[in-house]
Amino acid sequence: MNELSNESLLVHCQSKDDDLGSHEVFEGGNLTWSFRTDFSHSTLFWCHVKKKNNNGCDSGASFDVFWYDERLFEKCHWKNCLWRVRDDGIYLTTLYETQTLEFYYHWGATRHA
Repeated sequence: MNELSNESLLVHCQSKDDDLGSHEVFEGGNLTWSFRTDFSHSTLFWCHVKKKNNNGCDSGASFDVFWYDERLFEKCHWKNCLWRVRDDGIYLTTLYETQTLEFYYHWGATRHA
């Protein structure tokens, strides 16, 4: 979900098998997709995001958004991982029991949780 202040977000997500393409996500908007994990539990998706302001593109980050991990599954309530992109960084919304934000990445990150 794009929670940037007055900026759109350029997003390109992929796995080793699937390239989801590039998308512009406007302020308050989101990008969703679904998939099945592979039998060997090696499914990994990552995204590259760039802030797009009136002067063109600003800072960006590359980071993992899904990997096979029991703790991640619990945080995503076993089905939906909700990432929030904010001015100060990228957060994962923990959906189990209460909705809380957990800081994961700074702008300028280069993958891996």
